[in-house]
Amino acid sequence: MAKIKLDIVPYAEIGVIAVCAPMRDYRFIWHINNHLQVSYTQDVPFNWPHPKLKQTFDYAVFRCNEHPDILVLNNRNENVQMIPALPTIDFFVVFSEEMSGDDAEKWISEIRSIQGITLVTQLSGKHLDEFRQILSEMEFQQMQRNKEEKQKNRGY
Repeated sequence: MAKIKLDIVPYAEIGVIAVCAPMRDYRFIWHINNHLQVSYTQDVPFNWPHPKLKQTFDYAVFRCNEHPDILVLNNRNENVQMIPALPTIDFFVVFSEEMSGDDAEKWISEIRSIQGITLVTQLSGKHLDEFRQILSEMEFQQMQRNKEEKQKNRGY
């Protein structure tokens, strides 16, 4: 009898745009909302462990109801980076579903047009693997919050 191996890669078709924008997150989101005619708002912070400091930190997450598959993550918390290998990056625009070339170019072009932006690039390779882990952890944390909310509503 032959053995079947099931190889599932969560978030296999993600895309990530890295942005160097030396400004506060609320200011960056304001620019994104105005330039792209969207309405991103701050969501529950994302807890992520720092590999060297052995401590978890909260990072700002911004979501939009019109684009639930695209979120914006802040790479900084009190000068601690979520992705230490990318210390010059301030924000990530994460496409949790496959992103067409036209979508990527539109986002990159609009972000580049924001005054104060110094770098916009699309990530690839091992960095996408890190974001697959981040998206999986974000999903897990959301499930935990939903579970706690249900228990709280039941009176347990």
